[in-house]
Amino acid sequence: MCGIAGLSVGCGMAPQCPKALILERLAAKSESREESPRFSPLASWDTRASIRTRPHPKLEGEVDGILFPSELVPIANHEIVEEAPEPVRTRILACHLFRYLHFTAKLEHLVVNRTLLALANDSSGLEVPEWMRLDAYKIYCDEAYHAFVAADLAAEVARREGLDTPWAMTPYFIRRLAEIVDDADSELGPLVEMLFVVCSETLISSTLSQAADAPGLSSVVRQALDDHAHDERRHHAYFAEFLKRMWPQLTPSAQRRAGVLVPELIDAFLRPDLDDCREELCGHGFTRDEVEQILAESYPEEVIRADRQHIARHTVRYFEDVGALEHGDVADAFDAAELRARVAV
Repeated sequence: MCGIAGLSVGCGMAPQCPKALILERLAAKSESREESPRFSPLASWDTRASIRTRPHPKLEGEVDGILFPSELVPIANHEIVEEAPEPVRTRILACHLFRYLHFTAKLEHLVVNRTLLALANDSSGLEVPEWMRLDAYKIYCDEAYHAFVAADLAAEVARREGLDTPWAMTPYFIRRLAEIVDDADSELGPLVEMLFVVCSETLISSTLSQAADAPGLSSVVRQALDDHAHDERRHHAYFAEFLKRMWPQLTPSAQRRAGVLVPELIDAFLRPDLDDCREELCGHGFTRDEVEQILAESYPEEVIRADRQHIARHTVRYFEDVGALEHGDVADAFDAAELRARVAV
């Protein structure tokens, strides 16, 4: 006997033995993993990952450029802001860099790495091939490094610029994701968070590349953005493949109930945090009326929808490819959010 009923030779309890059933399931998983074709976007991780090959970007000495691309900060280009003294606009860009860095640290550390821990430790409830489980360890290292670099730079930017940033304590996406998870039933909650990670990891790479390529950017900020984009391109491929393997394992009911929430998850990641912007602008000395005008004209809802559709186009295609939108109510949710481009007839 091994201490678990049924493991002794010839025991009549063997068909119901918990340990035997576990071992049988593990053996089946091992066979399925061996049969799975190897698809590892991180095969060259040792020689390509930023944490392995690139120096840690640090702000030292004089800043040699702008702190964030102004074309990616709509409020910085509003006429009311442009008429303000130049230090105000410079400070708005510094605040936006801080917001981005703080967002990144919280995203990677508190959300993405929780899913990666589950995948690495085979506790997600999903079956994935062995290479994907081991690659989750690599991405976990990448994301922890991104979080550290972002937190380190954010602290330095705040110190240099004398920023008072209480508005950035809890990014909007964390507040909104918590609401979506809380509204889902207990069975669906963990799945919703995993789907948020799929969305965020397939959304972030294009926006990072756009920011890193902006002219006139500080070399240190450019390096941090470029390093992040360099890694995220491989993470994007990993999570696109993960979605292909995850979706067929869900019951039709879970597919439908989770699928209708995907547009909300995409919006939670991409929607500008107007409450934070409002508090920040008031801190720059603008009146309440000026602040409301700046926000309304910088972030009209139709522009937010158009940007969301463009940035999410690859993510939406991945959900289409796995058949998520074959559920009518899931397709309706995507269309209500205007995530699919309309085809002219």
